[in-house]
Amino acid sequence: MARDQALVVDASVALKWFVDEIHTEQALKVRDYLKEEAIPIVPALFFYEISNVLRYKAEFGIEDVKNVMQTLEDFQFNVESFEKEVAHPTINLAYQYGITIYDASYIAISKKNQIDFITADEKLYSKISGERVLLLEDWK
Repeated sequence: MARDQALVVDASVALKWFVDEIHTEQALKVRDYLKEEAIPIVPALFFYEISNVLRYKAEFGIEDVKNVMQTLEDFQFNVESFEKEVAHPTINLAYQYGITIYDASYIAISKKNQIDFITADEKLYSKISGERVLLLEDWK
């Protein structure tokens, strides 16, 4: 099946592909959707975020984290770098919403590409609900 749609997915969603948590079932559905129907788009920091979280989980050793990174590399994300057309809007959004530059980068990429952004972070969602953002627990 051709992937003719795109979706910005943040680390809070992708982490649930590897760690069984609340809303993991929905996250796995998003993963399957991205494999079959949509192109996943992320900022370059996405991989650092995931590997850092896993590094501090007792059940993940060095090889486990490396395997997750290989799995994500094989997934073939479209990766956006932190260049002017993303960086400046990211900084503006961070100040506008009182959020981190990290979180704002996902929104900036969403806006740049005119596509939706999905997160499992309820606090972030509540701050930016005016943007093209979907909350994982509501995703069907």
